Amino acid sequence: MQRKVRAKPKIAPPKINVTRSPAPIGIRAAAQSTTGGAGVAFLLIVTSLAMAIACFGVASVPATVMPPRAAADFVVRHKVDMTMLGFGLLAAAAVAMLWNSQL
Repeated sequence: MQRKVRAKPKIAPPKINVTRSPAPIGIRAAAQSTTGGAGVAFLLIVTSLAMAIACFGVASVPATVMPPRAAADFVVRHKVDMTMLGFGLLAAAAVAMLWNSQL
């Protein structure tokens, strides 16, 4: 003789309220910003990165490609200086990004 199988009562999962913010985790939305320093930091980052790229671009041009002698002389004499200035501007952008993430 076979036994009858009883149906187990269904248990409903608990309801969980999830609130979602419009910003991803770890990134604050612009509307949530309490200080006005974020805009200044963004401009500093963009400006320093653009100037660093320009410095690296000037330092990477060989002197033989430049037609005027004065420009070629400037590039040859200041190649290391322009490279170091580019690295300094990259470091300034990194510091500004770290400062901006702590706001």
